[in-house]
Amino acid sequence: MRILLWGLPAERPLERVHAELERLGASTLVLDQHAVLETEVDLVVGSEVSGSIRVRDQRIDLRTVTAAYLRPYDSRRLPRSSRLVRSATLLRSRKRYIPGPRSHRRSS
Repeated sequence: MRILLWGLPAERPLERVHAELERLGASTLVLDQHAVLETEVDLVVGSEVSGSIRVRDQRIDLRTVTAAYLRPYDSRRLPRSSRLVRSATLLRSRKRYIPGPRSHRRSS
């Protein structure tokens, strides 16, 4: 099982879901919404769904993703686009994480 989490990793609800999935031993892949301008999605929908997500030179085969939790932040409240195009790196480990330029936490 591999679960894709998309949003702002430092936002409390996504952070809690991620922590709980890790506690359960689930393999997770966290995509930071800040990297949106460096993200390319290739989606094929037919009798099966396939495709990939690419951030710079890192590619995620969507056939390996068994579930997704999408928690997009209001794009009007994200930092300006000049900050969005900073480095996005895929760390190779059981837990994969593609960071954006910096974490952004909404106040509760």
